[in-house]
Amino acid sequence: MIHGEPAVQERPEIIVAGMGTRSGEHYTFGVEIARRLKGQLSGRARVFEDAPQANMLFDAWQNGKGAILLDVVHSGAAPGTIYRFDALRQPIPPSFFTRYPGLPHTVADLIEKARNLKKIPSRLIVYGVEGGIEEAGWDSGDVNDLVSRILDRILRDIRSFHN
Repeated sequence: MIHGEPAVQERPEIIVAGMGTRSGEHYTFGVEIARRLKGQLSGRARVFEDAPQANMLFDAWQNGKGAILLDVVHSGAAPGTIYRFDALRQPIPPSFFTRYPGLPHTVADLIEKARNLKKIPSRLIVYGVEGGIEEAGWDSGDVNDLVSRILDRILRDIRSFHN
């Protein structure tokens, strides 16, 4: 800082994390949405395309304005059904979310661990998308429409984090 100039305040980060795994050409919805968001959020949020380790995620969101987690769900609803949870105001159904090979936790487990460690962010939104629609392919019209709707909602959430 140059003497006499006001200090520049950095905006706290917003974290967006695609939960799940990427295997070859197979992406889970969370990873695919995070991948598509990354370019749109440059400078406004830190985006993890693949599920980060819990401690890395907790450290990243600890001093930020909030976090958004994205994952596929298995609730029995129609493929492509979108769920949005405010994790600080409502419970996350543990049976909705998948435990991926190589990852020790589901989204619900991760949130409970953060609560227990008192490392929960000040705002935490979780999006879940009912699986099955991606079988048509990531470039299909139905999948692209669904991803566009989710991206719009996430961008609104990110803007609200700054209010």
